[in-house]
Order: sequence, then structure tokens, then C-alpha cells
Amino acid sequence: MHGHVWWLPESPRWLIVKGRHQEALKVMTQVAKVNGKTLPPDHQVLAAMKVIGQKTVLQPVVEEEGKRTGRVLSRAVQAIERFFILFILPEFRVRTLVVIYCCCSASLVYYGLALNSNNINAVSSQYLFCPNSPSTDPYMYVFLGGLLEVPSYVLLWPALIYIGRKKSLVALYFLCGIFIFLVMTLILLEPAGGDWAVVIFSQSGKVVITAAYQLVAIYTAELYPTKYRSLAMGMTGAFAMGGGMASPYINDILGMKQVWGPSALFGSVSFMAGALTLLLPETRHLDLSETTNFSTTKVTEEEGKKNVSTNNNVSTKETTKGVTNLSYVGED
Repeated sequence: MHGHVWWLPESPRWLIVKGRHQEALKVMTQVAKVNGKTLPPDHQVLAAMKVIGQKTVLQPVVEEEGKRTGRVLSRAVQAIERFFILFILPEFRVRTLVVIYCCCSASLVYYGLALNSNNINAVSSQYLFCPNSPSTDPYMYVFLGGLLEVPSYVLLWPALIYIGRKKSLVALYFLCGIFIFLVMTLILLEPAGGDWAVVIFSQSGKVVITAAYQLVAIYTAELYPTKYRSLAMGMTGAFAMGGGMASPYINDILGMKQVWGPSALFGSVSFMAGALTLLLPETRHLDLSETTNFSTTKVTEEEGKKNVSTNNNVSTKETTKGVTNLSYVGED
């Protein structure tokens, strides 16, 4: 699988930020050829790359300190600064904290529901419903969980087109919280024949959190400019894996203390993630930002698909306003 990576081209945006303009031009020429498009003359494209590169240069805050304390310490401080740059820059601080929580909560709830089969089966035979219930069979539970991921991905596409990223993610988190709290209610009330209802609501929560897990990754990539996009994706992914690692311990340890405990925690985490998502900006129909200034320019599908070869001049305004986001673009 890893051998196929060598066939992938390098990101032209990353190459531009790094000053490797000729390599970026080569990649863009190949992309234009595959898509049947024509780029402007090379000198115009290179001029645009130069302007973009100048606008995305981050002024190091430790330059003077590095001169006094030596190159080794300066590099160490700069490495730490780069790692925490999303927390240092005020325009990204709140956004980063919210995205980290959303990614961590999506992973926590996703794996918590996926790995909850043994817990549901154990507590149903000890506290709830009827022992040896076929609806809580762990193999059937896992099979249904995998099968129901297909509609999660299919339903996410039209949601992004007609609803948008922010509203879709908020709705998914709140729906997941509702389904999980319904599971908790059934566990507390212990109605006759409620074992099937527990599985149905649990799997319904799994469907929506699966969609939320995919959407939060797309959303994260669109919330950051080119220079920090990879850092944001890697950082949020690391925190997400932390949530995934914690979920089985929550199911096992907390489930032993209170049978409804994991459901209460997962539901609360989902509701909190939905509320925090309201703090994020919507990225639907917006330009992907190239600089630290988040673009709020709305574009239509027709504008986004215009051939750039019609441009005769290159200006700073045109080359730094951002790149049209064509992912899941639909008509209003």
C-alpha cells in the first residue's frame, strides 16, 4: 500500500509556500493537462506564486533571542513555536481548541459505540432484559455497525451540498447525543423487550457519529490556510486517537460502576461538541485561505470553474484572496 505513495504528486500549495515554484509549476501544468485546461503564461503563474509566497511568510518571534543564545537553542525554540503556532496566533486559538475537542469527541464516541457490544451483552444478561438475547450478540452488533457505515457516507454528501459544514456537524452531534441518551433511558427504565431498542438507538448513534467523524476532518482542512493545514490535520488526528484509546476503558471501567455511565458520558460529550461547533465559521462556498486571514468571499459554482487562462494580469489582490473551494459545491 505504501508503495503507491510514490505515484502521488506533491501538493503545489505546499511547494509554493516552500518557495519551490518551478516544481509547483510542473505539477500544476500536469493537472491542467489532465483536466483539459490551459494555464496562463509561465511568467504570470510564477509571479502569482511569488506574491503568495511573500504573503505567507511568518515573522519569527524569536529572531533576536536566537542571535543572543545561539543557533541550537534558537532552533529548539523555533521548533516549539511551530508546534504550538496554532495556539499562539490569536486568529486560530479558539478555532483550534474547538476543532481538537470535536475531533477527540468524534473518535471517543465512534469507538465507544463500536466497541460497546461486549458491554451491552454483559449488562443485558446481568441487569437488563433477557439473558442470551440475539439482539445483543457481539458478532451481530459489530456486523451491523460496519454495514451501517455505508449510509453514513452516502447521506453526508447531500448534507454538505444543501446544508453546509457547520449546520451539518452541529446536527450530527446533537442527533448522536439524543440517540445515546435514549439508550441510557432504556437502560435505566428496563422496559420489557427493550434489548432491541437499545441496539437500534445505539446503532443509530453510530451512523450519525460516523458521518460526523468524516465531516470534522473535511471541515478542519477548510478552516486553516495552506501553511498550517497539514499541522492542523496532524494535531487534531493525534488528539482524536487519544479519544479512541480512551473509549474502551470508559466502556469497561465506567460500565462496571454504573451500567448507564458510558452512555451518559458519550451523550454529554456529543452535545458539548455540537454546542462548540457553533463557534466555528461556515466554509461552504468560501475561498480556501492562503494566508492567516480567513477568507469570507462567497463564490458560486460557475465562478469557481472559470478558466484562469482568461486573466491577463496578475495582481496582489487576485493572488492572495484564496483558492476556490470546489468540494461538494452545490446551488443555493
